[in-house]
Amino acid sequence: MSEQLPVEDDHRERRRLERESRTVDRFKTSSKGFRRVFQGHFPDSIPEVEAIVHHLASLEAKQAATQEALRLARYPGAGDRDARRFVMGLWENLSIVQQHCAGAMESLEKLAQSRESNGTKTEPEPESDD
Repeated sequence: MSEQLPVEDDHRERRRLERESRTVDRFKTSSKGFRRVFQGHFPDSIPEVEAIVHHLASLEAKQAATQEALRLARYPGAGDRDARRFVMGLWENLSIVQQHCAGAMESLEKLAQSRESNGTKTEPEPESDD
């Protein structure tokens, strides 16, 4: 015997599943596009390209949820029901953005330092004593 969810909870669950599905679809589409572009510039299969693809696609996929959280936070009464949940929801969204921005930036920096635009390895520039 399974318990029936109240109509409001059923609606929330359905919306959550739809949002998750859109996020996964957006990640897949973004990954394909970023991979195609970066592999065009860097045809060798290198870990930095896959890391960049992952982080940028994750950022783009979570963009809608983060934007919604930010939009909801500016309305009067935001967090009136549960201030801790409100704050932690914002924190979670921003921490995801921070994590993927940092990962993408680190991988982009590694790629720029180790490769030229045609995909050949370069020697690191000597540091000057200025």
